[in-house]
Amino acid sequence: MSVSMEQVLGYLDAEEPNYVAAARTLGADALPHLESLIRGDDLARATKAASLAGVIRTPESAQVLAIAAGHDDATVRVAAAAATNHLDPSDASPVLSVLLDDADAGVRKLALRSVSPGADADVREKVRVMANSDPNDRLRELSTEILRQLG
Repeated sequence: MSVSMEQVLGYLDAEEPNYVAAARTLGADALPHLESLIRGDDLARATKAASLAGVIRTPESAQVLAIAAGHDDATVRVAAAAATNHLDPSDASPVLSVLLDDADAGVRKLALRSVSPGADADVREKVRVMANSDPNDRLRELSTEILRQLG
């Protein structure tokens, strides 16, 4: 099925998009359009595009989220961090690895909350480092809690 940018925007331009319905209807064919939106100048659309990419839940979604993880605006990076929670841990780990090193504490917080027991060794090590040396006290505490959950 071919998906147009207009179809993607039909979902994303809603005040509160129904990401599950959009993912179900548009599927992975929407990912190139989502990537274009993330690379574009409209921050609201870029943020919503990152959110939808995660809900689509494919390995290609992780590639789109990796682009969002490198966005100049922290709001888009926060959306990418939250969206990784929808991905298979093996797909999410490379994106989380970048986001856990982000300069913005909000991005790191959402990335930490998206770490799952299936995270790779690199992500687990970054969580350990954060538990010991993150400049933010609350993130050190959250990292310690996440480490306990990871076992």
